[in-house]
Amino acid sequence: MYRFLVLFLVLRSLFTPVSADKGKLIQCAGTSSIVSSIYYEKDSVKDKACERALEVERTAAKLYDFLKVSPKPFPLRVVEKSDEAAHEGDTLVLAGAPVLDGVKDSEMMREATIVHEVGHHIIKEYLIKNVDFIREYDQFYKKRTLALKKWNEDYLPEYERLQRSGKSAEEATDFMLSKHPSFENMLKELMEINSRPEMDLVPYVWMPYHELFADLVAVIFFKDLDVMFKAIHTEKTPEIKMKFYRPRSFSRENKTEEIRGLNDPHTTLSPIRSYLGQLIKKNPTQGQQLELLNRVRDIIVEEINYFYSKHVTSFQKMGNYKGKGLDITLMNMRILEKLED
Repeated sequence: MYRFLVLFLVLRSLFTPVSADKGKLIQCAGTSSIVSSIYYEKDSVKDKACERALEVERTAAKLYDFLKVSPKPFPLRVVEKSDEAAHEGDTLVLAGAPVLDGVKDSEMMREATIVHEVGHHIIKEYLIKNVDFIREYDQFYKKRTLALKKWNEDYLPEYERLQRSGKSAEEATDFMLSKHPSFENMLKELMEINSRPEMDLVPYVWMPYHELFADLVAVIFFKDLDVMFKAIHTEKTPEIKMKFYRPRSFSRENKTEEIRGLNDPHTTLSPIRSYLGQLIKKNPTQGQQLELLNRVRDIIVEEINYFYSKHVTSFQKMGNYKGKGLDITLMNMRILEKLED
């Protein structure tokens, strides 16, 4: 009964990192109010972990003060990959020594990246409070992450030892079931989790809106319509990447034709970035721009609810959905119409 699930979990452990496993914990003086805990992936970035944590703490504090919102603490994981920057679950992930296309990041590039990732954290917390299906997904994600972490740490090493000793997958599974009373309960929990494959598709509904909001936060904070475009490319960036990077600008005319086929959530809402750039120019004060940011935030709630309800009934039939079913023109036009009201 459980053999195929166990085989699936073994294969998954080989190719899929468990985000609950953040790395090695380190204590850093000067953090705690915003960066709740700091982890480093490998010893090669241990010396950089506190430096990056302090940089995040300072930058995030300035951002929260600028936005006039209360901070929601988050963990930070510092990794070896030199161009890494992400928001995974509730954790910010940053490179220990950032390098972009062979060029060491400038202070502006590092700060813009931090502001963008904290922007993800801000909109995520807002959506969890205000969107039912995202709140459900967040609970599902946490439950699955902890279950997979338990499998990886408590059971996988012993299971692999049994297989190396010559036991078949079925024999190893039967042995684990007989030896560990909790093993069957853990497998039942994972079977329940894996019975909902549509949950893996849910992020593709909100990802473009997440990226729009995070970019807009950076643009307003730095008072620069091109700040994210500047932060993600250098003079050495190849043209094949630039077609993904140029549409991040709020100052240029981003056309649907140039982003169609990219299938990248960073560029899906690029046409509306152009319109927002015009609105920012017409509303130059901090108060006006924060009002615009909040308006966009509330539109995002409306839009992801609309597109979720539009697509969720067909999720089970769309094994390779990955956002391809979303109408880019419609997504941009719906936001435009609401902003023009």
